[in-house]
Amino acid sequence: MKTIFKTLLVTLVLTLAVSCGEKQEVKELGCGAEMSGYEVMDVKALGNTPFIYSEENRKLALEMADMANKAMGAEDEIKIAFVKIDDKDFAAFVVGPADVAEVEKISCVLVNNDFGGRLPQNRKFLYYTEDHNTLVAAIKNKKQEE
Repeated sequence: MKTIFKTLLVTLVLTLAVSCGEKQEVKELGCGAEMSGYEVMDVKALGNTPFIYSEENRKLALEMADMANKAMGAEDEIKIAFVKIDDKDFAAFVVGPADVAEVEKISCVLVNNDFGGRLPQNRKFLYYTEDHNTLVAAIKNKKQEE
């Protein structure tokens, strides 16, 4: 009986170890891909530390919000708060409507545009409603560098 139990336990552990190493299928969302739960947690954790804006970053954030608003046909409805920007990665919180069609329009503007080379290859966005309590979408660009 102990041998059978040990065999089942070892089989279960090995199965879990092998399946954990597999890449999950990327689910497309708007013009990007849906972020994993771990990626969302990482971006949220980064957001716990206030982002210090340079003048260039401030201008970039305003330009991004302006382009997203124009895509929606609105003014000052979309707000963007940077979480991280470096040579490889960019992450931001986006506050706007909960409408799925509008989120898709906004994602296309933000995910596919590198804003004149000022955004790095890896871009991640967490979309929240105006009350900041509801996560509407978590989108990244489809091609992520490791």
